[in-house]
Amino acid sequence: ETFGADRALTTAITQPLYAFGRIGAGLASAHAQAQVAERRAGEARQDIAVRVLELYGQFAGLTRQIAVLTGDIDRHLALEAMIHRRVEAGVSAPVDLNLVQTRLNQSRVSRIGLAGRLRAVTTALSELVGVALTEASIHVDAGAREQLADPRFRAIGATSTPPTQCSLSG
Repeated sequence: ETFGADRALTTAITQPLYAFGRIGAGLASAHAQAQVAERRAGEARQDIAVRVLELYGQFAGLTRQIAVLTGDIDRHLALEAMIHRRVEAGVSAPVDLNLVQTRLNQSRVSRIGLAGRLRAVTTALSELVGVALTEASIHVDAGAREQLADPRFRAIGATSTPPTQCSLSG
């Protein structure tokens, strides 16, 4: 094109007649690299999905352990009250009360440790799913046969039929 009497713009595209296969090889290499990147992304999605399932399993197990310990603590509190009455009545030795209180404290400490692990699992699950979760927003239903139907799990490719119900809210 000409832009006035003294200016001109000339463009040309050149391509060698024979590049000894460099162009074709470059295209094939780029295509192979794209396939490798796609597979790595798929592996990453699968790794995240597996990690989410592992964490959910830990969450379900910890929830059940805490429930068992809570029942244990309730039974020990009732036993403590009974032994306390027996000690006051002179029927049982004070060492019996000490033993019950020791076992009660052990159960409380165990429950505190499990609660800390549960918080850590909930935080890790939140990070993987990308949603701020709380322990109350993750539901475990041990009596149902189900799938991980929550869209946040499907978004990372998680599909399964685990032995417990999993759903998220929040």
